[in-house]
Amino acid sequence: MRELLMVALGGALGASARYGLDLAGTALRLHPTLAIGVANVAGSFVIGIVTAAIILPHAEQGIWRYGIAIGLLGGFTTFSTFSMQTIGLFMDGRWLPAVANVLVSVALCLLACAAGAVIGRHLA
Repeated sequence: MRELLMVALGGALGASARYGLDLAGTALRLHPTLAIGVANVAGSFVIGIVTAAIILPHAEQGIWRYGIAIGLLGGFTTFSTFSMQTIGLFMDGRWLPAVANVLVSVALCLLACAAGAVIGRHLA
């Protein structure tokens, strides 16, 4: 039950932070795809750090895994929204932006997670 509460609280905080990022993107007149990309890359970077620095070396299963990795970062990152917008681009016949969105997002998220893992190992 404790783990569920940590996931729920972390998820609420992550979703709220994601909403704040949407509001900031709208205020700055950024395309929604950019805000989604920022959330996914930032979340990938942070989960790399948390996993490499705390969860793996210490077998930490408490707040770091449930509250931060699963809850907060799961609520903050937006793979489902990324998928919906990419499919929308395909359905609108905008193949080049759709493919670019997939390639750039996946590449940047993997690089960010790897960079976070390297930093996390140095912190451990």
